[in-house]
Amino acid sequence: MDNELCDFCKSLPFFILAYLVGIVYHKIIEYLFSPLRNCQGMIEKGKDMAIKSFVNHCKEPMSNQDIDYYEAYYYLMRKNCLYIIPVLEAQVALIKTIYPIIFLYTIYLAANGSIINMDDYLRLFVVTTLGILIVLLPCVWYIIQLKVYRFVFEGYFFIQDSIKKENEKETV
Repeated sequence: MDNELCDFCKSLPFFILAYLVGIVYHKIIEYLFSPLRNCQGMIEKGKDMAIKSFVNHCKEPMSNQDIDYYEAYYYLMRKNCLYIIPVLEAQVALIKTIYPIIFLYTIYLAANGSIINMDDYLRLFVVTTLGILIVLLPCVWYIIQLKVYRFVFEGYFFIQDSIKKENEKETV
């Protein structure tokens, strides 16, 4: 037991250092990706998608199932019970944080693969898979970020419409 405690005590500075390096790394990534945060073009596209979706729902009669779903969904949003947006934002943050690591590791593995004890075919498979991830992750990031903006504006439009309908009922 004392030996395990001693091993833990020896590794504690490593964990503290890793945590501090992680904080610095997070700030660097936050700075590098800041031009993409709240990108006006993406916000406008998400807003346009939400407007088209909302207008189409207003033009065509919605089924009771759709109405019930939207009312429940955005009621939860109004009450801060809808957690999909923070989950999606966390996914975006993970992609932005892990992307440079995957990129650098792929370059390292492709250039110095013989240093790592790895079969050539396995190394080729890993480098190819990581290369595909390098191409796909920005696309996934874009899709998720656009979905966040769309959900925000859909929720906003639906809540505004619900408030307007509630006010109309009260005045009648």
